[in-house]
Amino acid sequence: MKITPLFLIVALLFALAACSKDTKETATAADGSKVTMEKKGDQTSMEIKSKSGEKVSMNVSDKGVKPTTELPKDLPVYPKATLKMDNVAGTLRMLGFYTADPVADGVKFYTEELKKQGWTIDANMAMGDGQMITAKKDTRSCQLMITKDGKETYIQLTLSSKG
Repeated sequence: MKITPLFLIVALLFALAACSKDTKETATAADGSKVTMEKKGDQTSMEIKSKSGEKVSMNVSDKGVKPTTELPKDLPVYPKATLKMDNVAGTLRMLGFYTADPVADGVKFYTEELKKQGWTIDANMAMGDGQMITAKKDTRSCQLMITKDGKETYIQLTLSSKG
C-alpha cells in the first residue's frame, strides 16, 4: 500500500464524513486499495483493503466504541475506562481508552493485572506526566502509555504478535 495516495483519500473521506450526520463513502486508490469511511452519529469507522487482501480498520468516537474484534482474554482492560479508538492493522492492534482516574491508578492496575495474566513486565518508566509499560507473553508484546490528557487520563494499549 502506498501511504501518500491513501492518506489523501482518507483525508477526503474524513472531510466528507464530517459534513453530514450518517454517511458511507468508498473510494479506490490508484494502487487498487479500497478505502471505506462510515459515519453513524458520533462514531466514525474506516477500513482500508489492499489489492493483495491486507486490511486496516479503525473505529473512533468521543462517546465510546465497541472493540472491532474480541480482545484476548489475558489482556487486562482498565475497568473504569471508555474505549474511544480501536485500530487493527494485521498483527498490530492499538486501543485508546479514557478514564477520570489518575495516572497512578492505571499504572498500578496494569502492572498488577498483566503479571496476574502471565505477562512479563520488561519496562516500567516514568515519562513526564505519564508512564510507559512494556510487557511480553509468548509471541506477543504489549506496550502501554498512560498519561494525562486534559482532565482525563489516556491509556494507549498497543498489542502486537509475531507469526
